[in-house]
Amino acid sequence: MDRTRGESTLPFPTLDSYFETLDERFRSEATIGIFGVVQFDLRGVGGYEIYIILDDGTMSVDKGRHDAASVTITMQAEDFLALINGRLDGPLAFAMGQGQITGDLMLAISLQRVFPLESVEL
Repeated sequence: MDRTRGESTLPFPTLDSYFETLDERFRSEATIGIFGVVQFDLRGVGGYEIYIILDDGTMSVDKGRHDAASVTITMQAEDFLALINGRLDGPLAFAMGQGQITGDLMLAISLQRVFPLESVEL
């Protein structure tokens, strides 16, 4: 099987391709009244740390670690890619220990509304 060809048809073949589309997918109306920092700790090959600041209808993103994250999502980079590409069920993955959420669970759950995957041009 040619993994390269299969991966190129994915909406997000790399972490960068996911995080670079945050502005395009951002729904400011979904963050009215929301204030918080979402830290991603994506480990393993191709992984990195990145955080998103949500502030009442606005957002910013930066690589690195934020000192006061409201919620931290920790996962292997390859599992996160499978999750955002629809190849891994989120609730099941976290229940089975393939990822960990510490802090404000509701903020983590809100990301589905704030950055919907359906709005990506394939």
